[in-house]
Amino acid sequence: MATSTVIEVEGLSKRYRLGQLQAGYDTLRDTIAHGVSRIAHRERLPAAEEIWALRDVSFSVEQGEVMGVIGPNGAGKSTLLKILTRITTPTTGNATIRGHVGRLSEIVEFSGVQKFIDTPVKRYSSGMYVRLAFSVAAHLEPEILLVDEVLAVGDAEFQRRCLGRMEELSRHGRTVLFVSHQMQVLARLCDRAILLREGRVVQDGPSEQVVAHYLQAEGGAGSTRSWPDLASAPGGKRVRVRGIRVVDEDGAVVDSVDVRRPVGIEISFTVLRDDVAVFPRIKVVDREGNNAFTTVDANPMWTELPRIGDYVVTAWIPLNEGLYTVEPAVASLGALGFNKLVLQARVPDAVAFHVYDPGEGDTSKGHFAGQLRGAVRPLLEWTSDRR
Repeated sequence: MATSTVIEVEGLSKRYRLGQLQAGYDTLRDTIAHGVSRIAHRERLPAAEEIWALRDVSFSVEQGEVMGVIGPNGAGKSTLLKILTRITTPTTGNATIRGHVGRLSEIVEFSGVQKFIDTPVKRYSSGMYVRLAFSVAAHLEPEILLVDEVLAVGDAEFQRRCLGRMEELSRHGRTVLFVSHQMQVLARLCDRAILLREGRVVQDGPSEQVVAHYLQAEGGAGSTRSWPDLASAPGGKRVRVRGIRVVDEDGAVVDSVDVRRPVGIEISFTVLRDDVAVFPRIKVVDREGNNAFTTVDANPMWTELPRIGDYVVTAWIPLNEGLYTVEPAVASLGALGFNKLVLQARVPDAVAFHVYDPGEGDTSKGHFAGQLRGAVRPLLEWTSDRR
């Protein structure tokens, strides 16, 4: 193992045997009675169910690297941390860690539980407990810091200090392994991430790409779709949609985009008849299913009857952090007037993409480390006057 590698995981697997849940609550007399009954009736004991929490997991982490671990519930994230921290042993494989801990100071002040320092820890709330636990771990200045959902509790100020502390440790050459369900924070903090699913590593790469892949898989859509066969393309007798792509400023397809950069929704479509004026429309929906906004192309060229042929349009939109899905459409005005749209072609949940904050430069957040609410995050020009 190279000297710069501080965590080396090779073929790691963990198997659990699950018995009947009620067995642990039987009395000794009940247990003996049940055993005698089975012997008398020649019954066989039920086979214990086996579950593989991890299966053949391999990866390495270099010194000073900040790596995230993501995945759905039950993917094996907590089991992995338990093995790395020597709480449990693997069934097969090896996990080698090079690192140690040093000095102890400023723990109580950082945690913010000064008023309760004389209170028994068993009486702490879950938030207080996690605050103190993270503060202890962070201020021991370990060469390796393993963090599991520390940002799930606490206020914005505590979260900001946690992020700052982890970033500071990384700058000083220490390694951080960060497990979290908060995708925006993880994409910002970590250089790299691995995605676990059903105990296996399914992706390992730059954090913003792995997060985008995971969120897109949850949403059931990618960042590009196409229909080469016009006859089977979405639409009808007037318009058919040929393709949708999420692109960056260079025209390349992207799964994720820096919040400071515009993201383009490119729609390719074919006009088959010229009896009705048509125009592009997009609807953007956030991860919770809320309609972030709906907009149409107001270019004057769409007020006239279009020529039959192929068209490519791109809408450039500024968005806040998060996962978004897009429903592109080609519409026309209703026969009864301008207050009604007729969708000549549309593709629900056609593409998805992830907007992330790299946590550097001017992203309109200042020193705030939390999530700003809203569908868009414009970088506004402010004027100030002290009076």
